[in-house]
Formats: sequence, C-alpha cells, structure tokens
Amino acid sequence: FPSHDRFIESLITCEFDRKYWVDHLDVGFPDEGFNMSGVSGAPVLSLVQTSILTWQLAGVIYQAPREVGVDMVVIRRCDHISANGQLIRFGV
Repeated sequence: FPSHDRFIESLITCEFDRKYWVDHLDVGFPDEGFNMSGVSGAPVLSLVQTSILTWQLAGVIYQAPREVGVDMVVIRRCDHISANGQLIRFGV
C-alpha cells in the first residue's frame, strides 16, 4: 500500500507507484491515465499497528486522476468531515 505523499491540513495526496501493483484477478491493469473519477467518495483506510493490527477510517476519496501521467488520489481527512457530511474548518 502506498503511504501518503503530502499532508495538507484537511487533505492527503497519495500517488500510486505502478511497480507495486498486483493483479489479483488476472484481468490486467488499466492504461496509464485511465479515468478513475468514479472512485470519488470511496473510504480510505489506514493500517494501525499496536500489539494487534487494526484498520481505521482515514478519509474519503475527494478527487481521482482523469488524465495521462497522473496516478494520484486526493483524500479528504475524516477528522475534517462532520457527522452530517459538512466540512469542518478548524481555526476559522
């Protein structure tokens, strides 16, 4: 799994490195620049390692690549989203 690349207040950017991709279903990979905008809204989980391994909600995919040469998603951190779905602006 890729780690986050940039951490900007309410957003996390994560770039995919194709050399680590695994084709578990043996169907091949999408072409570079494949429009992945349909994944917006999907949950992003973070692996938490203590005495046991657990998963925790890290955020929600906010933007996905739509052009050649961009294999990166932008994630809205979950601590910046209220229970009703509105964005929380800290320090405003």
